Amino acid sequence: MSEFYALRRNAITDLSAFFGFLIGFLGSSPIAWPYLQVGFQTQEIVKGFAWFIGITFGSGVALGVVGLGVGRLLGSAWEGGHKVLRRARGREFAVAGAPGRGGTGPAIEVIAKAAAGPVDIALPSVRIASGVDAESLGALLVRAALPAPDLQRLRGSLGRTINLGAWDDGRLVGVVRLLSDGYEWSVVTDLLVDPACRRRGIGTALMRQAADRATGKLAVAQIPPGTEGFFRRLEAIPAYAGFVRGAKGRLA
Repeated sequence: MSEFYALRRNAITDLSAFFGFLIGFLGSSPIAWPYLQVGFQTQEIVKGFAWFIGITFGSGVALGVVGLGVGRLLGSAWEGGHKVLRRARGREFAVAGAPGRGGTGPAIEVIAKAAAGPVDIALPSVRIASGVDAESLGALLVRAALPAPDLQRLRGSLGRTINLGAWDDGRLVGVVRLLSDGYEWSVVTDLLVDPACRRRGIGTALMRQAADRATGKLAVAQIPPGTEGFFRRLEAIPAYAGFVRGAKGRLA
């Protein structure tokens, strides 16, 4: 997320500096114009033009520097406000600390949105909780039409990642797995939502919680085809640094 904020802070700073220069240049033109006019009248055109350029560009540069400082303040204020808003939105997706099957613990409800259907039908709420067991995740993978996993290997894999599950009345309907070095990088290795429960805000809630748990830079290991819009809505920025072993065919 740091790159996301840096790009927008720089844009705000540049715009502020540009408008500062423009205001200084245009605002000082009426003051500098008589010098140019006198230069033409006295045949000292170079001197008059030099005064005109010196006054207008000098004022523009001076106000541009002021605009640069103002832009940095505005950029920092915007970043702080945006982070406060993100934290405020993220509080509705608080994660239960107790691991275990079914998301045991005081999980907070997520208001689920229906993709289609009568608006008067009450939908069950979905809880986000830490802890995912291999059997529930295996069943979710099968419902998502993915290959059935080796449960023994899956258990070992789950023990190496931070696992957050979305539970609908004891049934796992979404999962995000996070791998972190505890310092510089955190990587989302898996993000999956039950096909029958998509477009209800579950994936967004899981990614927000992954961002809250992440340390350093947050990256996504792989983005399934067709989900680019989802990640852009989460303010993710595509990055093309690094290589994947065995991906020679894709790079050709």
